[in-house]
Amino acid sequence: MEHEGVLHSIFQAYAEHRKKHRKMSEFEYLDHTPYLHSSDYLRELYRGADTKRKKQKLFDYIKRFEVGDKQYKGYYSLYEQIGKELGHIEDEEYISIPKSLILDYVAEMIEDDGSEWYQRNFYKHPRGNKKMIEVIVGGLVLIGIAYAENRGWVDKDSVSLVLNVGMQAGICASMFYLMHKLSVLFL
Repeated sequence: MEHEGVLHSIFQAYAEHRKKHRKMSEFEYLDHTPYLHSSDYLRELYRGADTKRKKQKLFDYIKRFEVGDKQYKGYYSLYEQIGKELGHIEDEEYISIPKSLILDYVAEMIEDDGSEWYQRNFYKHPRGNKKMIEVIVGGLVLIGIAYAENRGWVDKDSVSLVLNVGMQAGICASMFYLMHKLSVLFL
């Protein structure tokens, strides 16, 4: 019995080693196959690619099947990752604009367009910060309930009941508010 456990652990370690260090023949196969493998399989090969030559084979394979576009999400992310690592694709450069220049531009826009534009885009309502705090607290409550549910601290049925009742109350309150605003507007 003890020998079976030792043999099992030896073979398991060998299998893990093979996953981390793939043979070159697995990558050369990609040059000749007419089939497009899944992006998950290619990502697994990438994890085992320990040389630039192996990574280049993967890059060329994705390029050959023309799936390195954004519409093919799994392939695209792998293609970008390998391309950046091999130096075929450069990182996008971002232009840094000083904050003072942006503030000067905004001040000039305010002067040119008048106070209406300023109020529409930059004016902070006195209740604005209070509303933001209410939104943050509400979000934290929902996150707290989800966390408690995942940890097993509360029963899933009771949590779903609380969330359903809360959502229904919010919908009802919104409808009453809308009715109130309409009545003020038209009556």
